[in-house]
Amino acid sequence: MQNHNQRLLSKALFELRKKSKLTQKTLADIMGISVAMYSKIELGERSVQEKQILKLSRSLNIDITEIKTLNLVDKLNCEVNSYPREVVGKALNIIYNQHSFQ
Repeated sequence: MQNHNQRLLSKALFELRKKSKLTQKTLADIMGISVAMYSKIELGERSVQEKQILKLSRSLNIDITEIKTLNLVDKLNCEVNSYPREVVGKALNIIYNQHSFQ
């Protein structure tokens, strides 16, 4: 798993939770998970599940698209770590072009 410093969603969740003056327990309860599991999400050791994104969006007053975007960036970063930058760039361009015409 990638280094927690690279996980953008984890960092954002921590900052938004603090700004909202919520505890990890409060968010864990809202999400239906243990405090330990939520803590691992903030540390970048676990990923956010799709079914938890809407709950986070509402609880932290953040656009759901922002959470989904950061979640995807983290997943992509994790997958492309071992590829040369040129290959990653070409692959992302292909994906972008496929989605631009849909």
